[in-house]
Amino acid sequence: MIATRVGGIPEIFAGREQNLVAPGDSIALATAMQDALSNPTDAQAKADAHRDLIARDFSLARMSRGVLSLYAAGDVAVETGTPSGHVHDKVSDVPPLMAGGSKG
Repeated sequence: MIATRVGGIPEIFAGREQNLVAPGDSIALATAMQDALSNPTDAQAKADAHRDLIARDFSLARMSRGVLSLYAAGDVAVETGTPSGHVHDKVSDVPPLMAGGSKG
């Protein structure tokens, strides 16, 4: 797996930075691609490891739970309108369906 060092991508590659290239660095990108093509077994193993890490640590469900836990802990103010037009001051005021379903 080869990626550009932008946004949250470096977090996904923590400990595996050798496959990150700087934005606009076509030489580094070409080198990383050549390395992957020259070592397909190693490249596949790295891709599998990244896929597993992403599925485990960066799934929509896990990221959503993380964000909701910030709201539940009171670390983030909630100022979101509901479909009915009401505004809630804290997560405990948000109906369960809007807060991600039942807890647990």
